[in-house]
Amino acid sequence: MAMEVAYLLTHWHRRRDNVLNNKGGPVMRRFLFAAVLVLGLPSIHLFAQAAPKRTPVSGVVLNAGGRPLANAQVILQRHTFKLDSEGVEILAHGQTDTSGRFAFGDVALKSQVDFPLETGVSIEFVVMIDGKRPTIDSVQFTAPRTDSTVSSIAAEIWVH
Repeated sequence: MAMEVAYLLTHWHRRRDNVLNNKGGPVMRRFLFAAVLVLGLPSIHLFAQAAPKRTPVSGVVLNAGGRPLANAQVILQRHTFKLDSEGVEILAHGQTDTSGRFAFGDVALKSQVDFPLETGVSIEFVVMIDGKRPTIDSVQFTAPRTDSTVSSIAAEIWVH
């Protein structure tokens, strides 16, 4: 088998011409497909990026007086900066309950920059109340860690 692969690699142009001209038959086409698949797997693995870790995100929305805001829409978005443009991707959205609390569940934060396509990334909260976007005064959050991994994120969002 190794000799066949070595021969195939050194004489690929003849085999390619035979397959393209339909002289190699179905057996040769299957062999070429298997060789490309097997030889191509290491390069695919080298360039594959791991899926972002999913982290539970929850929090509370408070007005300037410290009172919880019920029925507010809360959006978590990933804002990307590129050389010639910007982009926004919604990572999660939800609504606060009567005590101003929200929970997105597990969110893939994707906080790493996809270099060289992106030059910067920010993760931002957006709050909407009755179709209006109040100013966010501050966001305070806790993010406990287990070893070097964030196990959850709890945000306190102050708006006016």
